[in-house]
Amino acid sequence: MRKKEKAALGCVGVLALLGVGVIVLALTGWGAILKNVVVLGGKATAMTELAKRTPFSPEAGACLTSGQLEAFVAASRLVKPAADRIDAWESANTPADGAGKRVFKGQAAGLVADFIQELAAAMEREGLGPTEFAWIGGRIERATSGGPQADSCAAAERALVEARAGMVRAAALGAHARRIAFGFARTAPATR
Repeated sequence: MRKKEKAALGCVGVLALLGVGVIVLALTGWGAILKNVVVLGGKATAMTELAKRTPFSPEAGACLTSGQLEAFVAASRLVKPAADRIDAWESANTPADGAGKRVFKGQAAGLVADFIQELAAAMEREGLGPTEFAWIGGRIERATSGGPQADSCAAAERALVEARAGMVRAAALGAHARRIAFGFARTAPATR
């Protein structure tokens, strides 16, 4: 065989192997998983861009306002169905004792990507960025947990959250969805 024929035969062989690989990925479900993981990366980039457009750094001694609480609750209410799907998947696929079958979390990437997209849209609609959203969430957690009352905001924030307890509870995101949402903050949520 000549060089050109060998090269052509090699190209056909590589294409055949790629074709078989694509078929195997499709039949085993890995194709959808890989697609979801790629999509997830794009959604995370969109959230990072939102964070850049909506910087937030609370003043020293800043207290949670009624407007911030209402915006947080409105955004949370909009994404709650997607958040609940993520938390349900996590509960169904995480053994209670940490033992047993491990599930590849790439299967949840599509759910997470949808949640991130909806969350970014909801935050933008309510005039919030990821850092402010996480800060508000931290203040709400502190107010509802009976945590330390060391600063001048604690009593007022507790009263504010208690006055709207029903709507805060109705819009509450589960633990896994909260970790994802708060994970885009440029700083940790303030809980002091």
